[in-house]
Amino acid sequence: MHRPPPSDVRRGLVASTWEGAFAQAFMVLTGGVFLVDFARRLGADDAALGLLAALPFLAQSAQVGTAWVYERVHAGRATITAVTLVAARLLWLLPAALALASFADGSRLVLYLVVVALSALLTTAGAHGWTSWMTDLVPPRVRGRYFGFRAAVCAFVAIAAGYGGGLLLEAGEAAGAGRGFAAVYVLGALAGVGAWFAMKRQHHPLPHREGPRPPFRALWHETWRKPENRRIFLFFGVWNVAVGMGAPFWQDYMRRELSMAAWEIGLQNNVGAIVGVAFAPWWGRMVDRAGVRPVLFANAACIALIPFLWLLCGPGTVWPVWLDAFVVGIFWTGFNLTALNVPISAAPRRGAAVFLGVFSAVTGLAFGLSCIASGLVAKALGPGPHVVLGGAFAVHQVMFLASGVLRLAAIPFALQLPDPKAKRIVFLFNLMGYAVRHRLNLGRQILTAPWRKRT
Repeated sequence: MHRPPPSDVRRGLVASTWEGAFAQAFMVLTGGVFLVDFARRLGADDAALGLLAALPFLAQSAQVGTAWVYERVHAGRATITAVTLVAARLLWLLPAALALASFADGSRLVLYLVVVALSALLTTAGAHGWTSWMTDLVPPRVRGRYFGFRAAVCAFVAIAAGYGGGLLLEAGEAAGAGRGFAAVYVLGALAGVGAWFAMKRQHHPLPHREGPRPPFRALWHETWRKPENRRIFLFFGVWNVAVGMGAPFWQDYMRRELSMAAWEIGLQNNVGAIVGVAFAPWWGRMVDRAGVRPVLFANAACIALIPFLWLLCGPGTVWPVWLDAFVVGIFWTGFNLTALNVPISAAPRRGAAVFLGVFSAVTGLAFGLSCIASGLVAKALGPGPHVVLGGAFAVHQVMFLASGVLRLAAIPFALQLPDPKAKRIVFLFNLMGYAVRHRLNLGRQILTAPWRKRT
């Protein structure tokens, strides 16, 4: 591939950071409590929540088809990516209209699910091109640091969007039913337009293709033939099944069982985002020094314990939710950063779009089908309380417990991920221990400085 001039790379990375900021605002304002609470307002039950959470991930299976497109129209990748993403985000003007509509709730819920599905399909097509685009744009030697910085910027945006959107929702709903959701969704669509403007300014490097383009079938077989690719698909497939088991219910549990307001849920997410701001660049440096595999393994091992924390929650007992925010901010930040690096680093120059399409399809189907299954199981079990291991839990807590057990079972597969530059796990722990000791020693020096004798 012909490397672009450094100035083009710098401008492209700056534009990509702005694009990430606007895209993050869109995702916050059209997801989480804003997504689930509106579905509940339209009459969704647990099975419908499972389907709602599954739709964006089931749509990722379409990347197998978009891989065929991107392999043949690589020069038009930037246009396809930008157009599909901005269309996916403008579709959220329709839920804004639904919020103010007065026809039957059942019909509105069906239309809402249709909009979510169409937006997810368009987002899938655009995200495939974006990942391939970033593979060509971001130099390998700085990927960890750059994506760590980009994640920190996105975390700041998530803080503002989550808290501000929660206040806007509460104020709008107080003024009239549906107005708060309409305002939030319109603001999210405008953020999507901002992301489109930023993406249009990104540099678009084109790889140099030598010889005839291989057929799609050959690239498909190459993707599945490599053992390292199969190990990647195995871990992320199993991991997404585990995470999807409780994914539809986190926001709904806080809203319904713990009686938390929308702005409180946004604030809880913001705490995690604030912690993520501090740790994203640090995890990026850890990836550059220790490799992707040990960092991902360490974060996955800690994330597997998070669902068990929610078993301590209950009416009037919400402190585990706030503790969860700190833990999520630390370890999910590191996991998401490394999970982004794995497919980008493993994507071959020949057939990168096909590899990334298969990766997204496998992980999306695993997560989506798990969400649907969890919704059906939760509906069959009923609200509870259910006695499990001697304790009485709400049905959503039972799904959290199942998710935690499955996460623990998925962790060993992370050790099989390919990473030729990875250091041993012990090396990562040594780096982390050194960082902790360095900061503690620095704090001790600052605190004792006024009492030291001056020479």
